[in-house]
Amino acid sequence: MGKELVAYTFGPTILSNDSVLGSVNFVSVNSKHPDKALAYLNLINTDSKVRDAFYYGLEGENFTYTENGRVHKNADKGWGLAGYTQATFFNVTPTDDVEFNQWDEVHELNDAAEPSVLLGFAFDSSKVDDQIANCKTIWDRYHPELLTGSVDPETAVAAMYAEMEAEGLSDIIAEAQAQIDAFLGK
Repeated sequence: MGKELVAYTFGPTILSNDSVLGSVNFVSVNSKHPDKALAYLNLINTDSKVRDAFYYGLEGENFTYTENGRVHKNADKGWGLAGYTQATFFNVTPTDDVEFNQWDEVHELNDAAEPSVLLGFAFDSSKVDDQIANCKTIWDRYHPELLTGSVDPETAVAAMYAEMEAEGLSDIIAEAQAQIDAFLGK
């Protein structure tokens, strides 16, 4: 959009359940052709030409390879498929309009990521589903006003927490803590 932006790291890179699940590839147990599905996943995750086709579109129409091995996107031929929705980024060919490979930076961040102490933990909310639903209803009522500054946060947050407490917030926290303690072996 014509603006120069700079990103700063303000803390360690944490490997969490969400970050791991954001890149999961799998073959459904209901797949009629699991061997072919696995072969497809292998191909798109290892063959840069195939990955480029899913990321940029059709070679010769949506993009071309330059002499130096980069990708030149044809501006008049857009590609509608979101490139982040398939396979790894690490074998996507960089475009000719950037001087660096952003995926090299992502790879470095991944290599340096510290695993969360709760990596692999999944909260079973079944014992507190009603309390969560009630607290979410309260959150949904307060959230827009708090985000827009329409209410005084000093009083609104206190009121919101008091309402949530009456609807079982402490039960939710206690159940989550008990499960975390069990997960950590405490």
